[in-house]
Amino acid sequence: MQFEDMHGTIEFEQDQARWQAFSFKYLGVPYTSTGSLAHFKSPDIDLDLSSRQLFVKSKLSVEKGFVVARTCSGRYLDSLFSIRGSVGLKKGGLVAGKAYRRL
Repeated sequence: MQFEDMHGTIEFEQDQARWQAFSFKYLGVPYTSTGSLAHFKSPDIDLDLSSRQLFVKSKLSVEKGFVVARTCSGRYLDSLFSIRGSVGLKKGGLVAGKAYRRL
């Protein structure tokens, strides 16, 4: 992965981290993110991510080997999307899961 020009502050407090207006470039494209991560052993993630062509607002959690998208919605180019579901994790890759989408 190629991240560049990272600017912002991540605040750590006990079992959580928070960030606001954290900016970076990924593959030359500028992004901004705001969010939080709580419960490091079984994370709950609240994330907003935006660029010129993308906006994503999501609430994710990691539970018993699955990444669960409680909500994940946004816009890519001129298309809106909304996704819920789960994907299993295993060493070396992903396992099929359930996904529900609305385009």
